Amino acid sequence: MALAPTLLGNVTNVPTGEGVNNIGYSAGCSNPTLTDNYFVAGTALTLNCTGTISLTGNTFVGSISGFSQAGHPVNTFSSGRPSGSRVFVRPSQHDAARAHIAVVNWDNLDSVAVDVSGVLSMGDPYELVDAQDLFAAPLRSGVYSGGMLAVPMNGTSVTTPVGNVPVTVRHTSKEFGAFVLRRSCP
Repeated sequence: MALAPTLLGNVTNVPTGEGVNNIGYSAGCSNPTLTDNYFVAGTALTLNCTGTISLTGNTFVGSISGFSQAGHPVNTFSSGRPSGSRVFVRPSQHDAARAHIAVVNWDNLDSVAVDVSGVLSMGDPYELVDAQDLFAAPLRSGVYSGGMLAVPMNGTSVTTPVGNVPVTVRHTSKEFGAFVLRRSCP
């Protein structure tokens, strides 16, 4: 049995009504710690774990299984479709000139305003690329002048996989996007 899995600050998105996020699967686990995650799926999370289950600061959009909402009140639970958007900007721990952005765009807008002031300074040149089409031309580039950055949510192309891929790779809908923000050379 896998011991003590830890998930900190993850964002998952399986189109609402489909799929499942599963910790422990059929093998099980013990003493999991899940903190500050955002789970979206038909079954937002299934836990097949024993021992002390630590769940704090998480958001679950969809049903849950293997644990109770009442037993873990320091989380947010939603069985319906939220509105608005949730934006996650994470500076890279390994590259000071890079950040990762995840956007859950519940209103299916063509673009979502993202505050990147914690990553870019006024006058920094930057490039924003779609993580699903990493080698394509940047979606946006320029010199940061402060304020919010309009992140386009209507990507359709993906990087072509190498090798024998048994399924057709397709881009996520406007509901979810993953991006890489890089300070670039002037």
